[in-house]
Amino acid sequence: MDSRLVHQGRKTRSACDRCHGQKLRCIRKPGQSRCERCLRLDAACRFAPRAPRGSIKGRSSQSRKTPNEEDVLPELPELNTESADGALDVSLDSGWSDIADMLNQDNICQLEPIINDQALLWSPGVRQPWENDTQALQVPQSLSTSITHELAGLSIALSELTANLPTMPETASNNPPNCRDTSTRAEMPFVLDDLFRLTTQFTDLIQNRLTLPADEATILMLGSCHSRLPDIYTTVFSLVRGCITHSLGPPRPRQNWAVVLPKVEMGSLSAPALRVDAETPASGAKAFMYMWMLCVFSAELWTQLSHALGRRGEQGVLGAEGVSPLGRMVWTEMVDRAGSVLMSIESTKALVM
Repeated sequence: MDSRLVHQGRKTRSACDRCHGQKLRCIRKPGQSRCERCLRLDAACRFAPRAPRGSIKGRSSQSRKTPNEEDVLPELPELNTESADGALDVSLDSGWSDIADMLNQDNICQLEPIINDQALLWSPGVRQPWENDTQALQVPQSLSTSITHELAGLSIALSELTANLPTMPETASNNPPNCRDTSTRAEMPFVLDDLFRLTTQFTDLIQNRLTLPADEATILMLGSCHSRLPDIYTTVFSLVRGCITHSLGPPRPRQNWAVVLPKVEMGSLSAPALRVDAETPASGAKAFMYMWMLCVFSAELWTQLSHALGRRGEQGVLGAEGVSPLGRMVWTEMVDRAGSVLMSIESTKALVM
């Protein structure tokens, strides 16, 4: 069909080619041959005929030409697959001679199949449950990473416990009254329960969770946690000794202070948990009983911690290869401080008895 007839049957676009291509509104005043945008640019304003309507998919399918068998690979060489010995005989023209030289029939026949026949078979009854796949895809968490996370959480818990301990009266008196009265620190009445729990957790980390030989970073994290524990016990037992000798008044660093003494059980005797605050102080007999139990429990915990530090240090820290001098020094300091805290607890227990 003549192209001029096709163009005559189509209508011209209402927008020029420039505005149509940029998806802009084409404004042309009456009597002007160019739109305002083309006038500003001093460019020719052309209006192409509209595209034919209909499905693009239909037009593209019509435009595709079905290939003829004679047009597809017209120069393919003949392959003669029959030979006297029954093997594959590759007879190629001169254009394929280079590839034919690379093909060795003996080597091709000797190749073993690399696909297992059983891999192509599938049976619904043999399929393993999805739980096994989930477990196989899970990345195992190393013990070193786990103990690092536990030490980080333990260090934060000890730091919060240290910040909420009852301070000494002389320390509290150094602060302005408005600072003590407007303290926003959270109340932690279960100080002793948390202290015993964190001490037990730290001992368990050293005794059962620590992999030997320990690296320097892990030993430093252990030293950080261990450094807070003696400070906390030193503060607690200095208050106990002050109460025994009546040399210190009751610590009141902030208003509405309270301490919950833990439940005590000894044989058939049992004492419930006791809340002590400024309005309901404990009697002398109960106070001495709780102080004595505090000394007993603390001495037992620090004996276990001291033994764990000494035993694990001999196994894989102090005499092991690969441990840095700084790691050995920090471990030795932990052992010495544990022994010093244990002696302080024993001396306080002797005062109570």
